Amino acid sequence: MGFPGSFWASWLLLVMVVSVAKGQPLVPAMFIFGDSAVDAGNNNHLDTIVKANFPPYGRDFISHKPTGRFCNGKLASDFTAENIGFTSYPPAYLSKEAKGNNLLIGANFASAASGYYHTTAKLSNAISLSKQLEYFKEYQERVAKIVGKSNASSIISGAIYLVSGGSSDFLQNYYINPLLYEAYSPDQFSDLLIHSYSIFIQELYGLGARKIGVTSLPPLGCVPAAITIFGTDSNDCVAKLNKDAVSFNNKLNATSQSLLNKLSGLNLLVFDIYQPLYNLVTKPTENGFFESRKACCGTGLLETSILCNAESVGTCANATEETGEDGLQPSSAEVMCGQLRKAKETTSQNAFTLGGVLFQRAWLQGVLVSVSDDAQGRFVLDDGTGVIHLSLSGDFLHRNWKIGMYVMVVGGYFVLSGEPPMIKVHKIVDLSPFPDRESMWYLEVIEAFRLFYQPLYEE
Repeated sequence: MGFPGSFWASWLLLVMVVSVAKGQPLVPAMFIFGDSAVDAGNNNHLDTIVKANFPPYGRDFISHKPTGRFCNGKLASDFTAENIGFTSYPPAYLSKEAKGNNLLIGANFASAASGYYHTTAKLSNAISLSKQLEYFKEYQERVAKIVGKSNASSIISGAIYLVSGGSSDFLQNYYINPLLYEAYSPDQFSDLLIHSYSIFIQELYGLGARKIGVTSLPPLGCVPAAITIFGTDSNDCVAKLNKDAVSFNNKLNATSQSLLNKLSGLNLLVFDIYQPLYNLVTKPTENGFFESRKACCGTGLLETSILCNAESVGTCANATEETGEDGLQPSSAEVMCGQLRKAKETTSQNAFTLGGVLFQRAWLQGVLVSVSDDAQGRFVLDDGTGVIHLSLSGDFLHRNWKIGMYVMVVGGYFVLSGEPPMIKVHKIVDLSPFPDRESMWYLEVIEAFRLFYQPLYEE
């Protein structure tokens, strides 16, 4: 998730309570860990579809070119670096810029789709937090060879550390993973995340970190994709998800205080981004925005990753009027996230079998070619490469679905032995009001998703 840079700047200024001397940063270096909110390009170098290395990402960045940041411009961590006096940004550790003297101002280890829970990063082949710490250890060895152990130690101890996590754990793992959702209540799952957070901070402390800032969860239920998947037709924020976020944040604050009492010399600050973002979404006009319930990309309902791209029909012309850029990333006039255009051809590991049934997440768009006239809720969707059966239930059954409607479907992809594949629909959205979609781009998206959601049949 991406957050407004002014929020980060505010807490840093409050912590430091000093002014930046011209040409002299407040700290010797800055290190960033976490997820897409602060990934400066590490995912460019991974075998993952979660990338942002193509237009229109980066359209408002200094170079006006995509860098791998999940934003149209600067990240919150970029604004933070500027506000504490740096004239350049800590390089993404896996990038070619992360070498020599460039490393002396720190490094960015963050990876989009990573999280506190141990399987979250694996779902998208992102860099786990434990692996990010391994890279940090490697960084220390590299810098020691450049400036010597003593100077390297001074850089490490005097640096500021930013950590962003938790959103991917809930939105891209727990809420859509029936194995986790059945095994743990939201409260129990947040306990697991907090335990991992505590371990991570202690390990970071053990590696020399003393000034650490960590973000709380945003209002998860106000993220455009969350409203589309879990919300109702009222288009309001999903109260249950926001409640989960508040519960997590309370635990985060309590655990952070415990760590402060436990670890000598540690300066640890939890920055509350929940309330500022909630106010931004629920009172957009008061904050200078026109639209808060829809993202800037495409229909604004769900598009992110490869569904959110330069050709997305309906993408807003002025991102400063939208509080959300794509379906997962909130934005502001300073920090906004762009759209994806192509996907890396890779097979998803996000699949499992349960009771002889293959389950996999599905996220498709296509045309309804058959609609049942009974109460069974069995529809057939043509996604451009073939057909797949849909199973609808609940309120979706009572809507006026018609053959020829162009829809977006999110749900569970099931494959039973001897049966045709079927999607148990969690959400279906009529996209027919957007008829001018680019057919070639549409086929490209379908091809990518066929690869991403290629079923792994049980023997």
